Amino acid sequence: MMKVNEKKSHREAGLTLIEVLIVVFIISIVLAILIPNYAASTKSAKEKLCVTAVQMVNAQIELYRIDHPDKALEKEPDKIFQQLINGGYLRQAPVCPTEGEIILNGEGFIEWLSSAKSSENEN
Repeated sequence: MMKVNEKKSHREAGLTLIEVLIVVFIISIVLAILIPNYAASTKSAKEKLCVTAVQMVNAQIELYRIDHPDKALEKEPDKIFQQLINGGYLRQAPVCPTEGEIILNGEGFIEWLSSAKSSENEN
């Protein structure tokens, strides 16, 4: 008859070194697959945030023009932002979390150029 207090054998008490190494190896493979995907999706999300902010500002520019057909907007993005803030169309100037540049296009709207696009335009 088996006693209730009997100790488990050494093999049943835990994992061997080989088993631990296999688990660590599998975890490292999973991380090697997931980390690059996370970095790429984070960059894509930041770029989409910039594009969305520009679209929102352009909608406010259009509203400003409808409300004030006799007033011209400034010719520089920073001054346009300040004009829209002063008029109550924006709370603050948009901030883009990625590298890039905000420019004024020929139609009087702003555009965001990512650092890749702006370096292509310089060449």
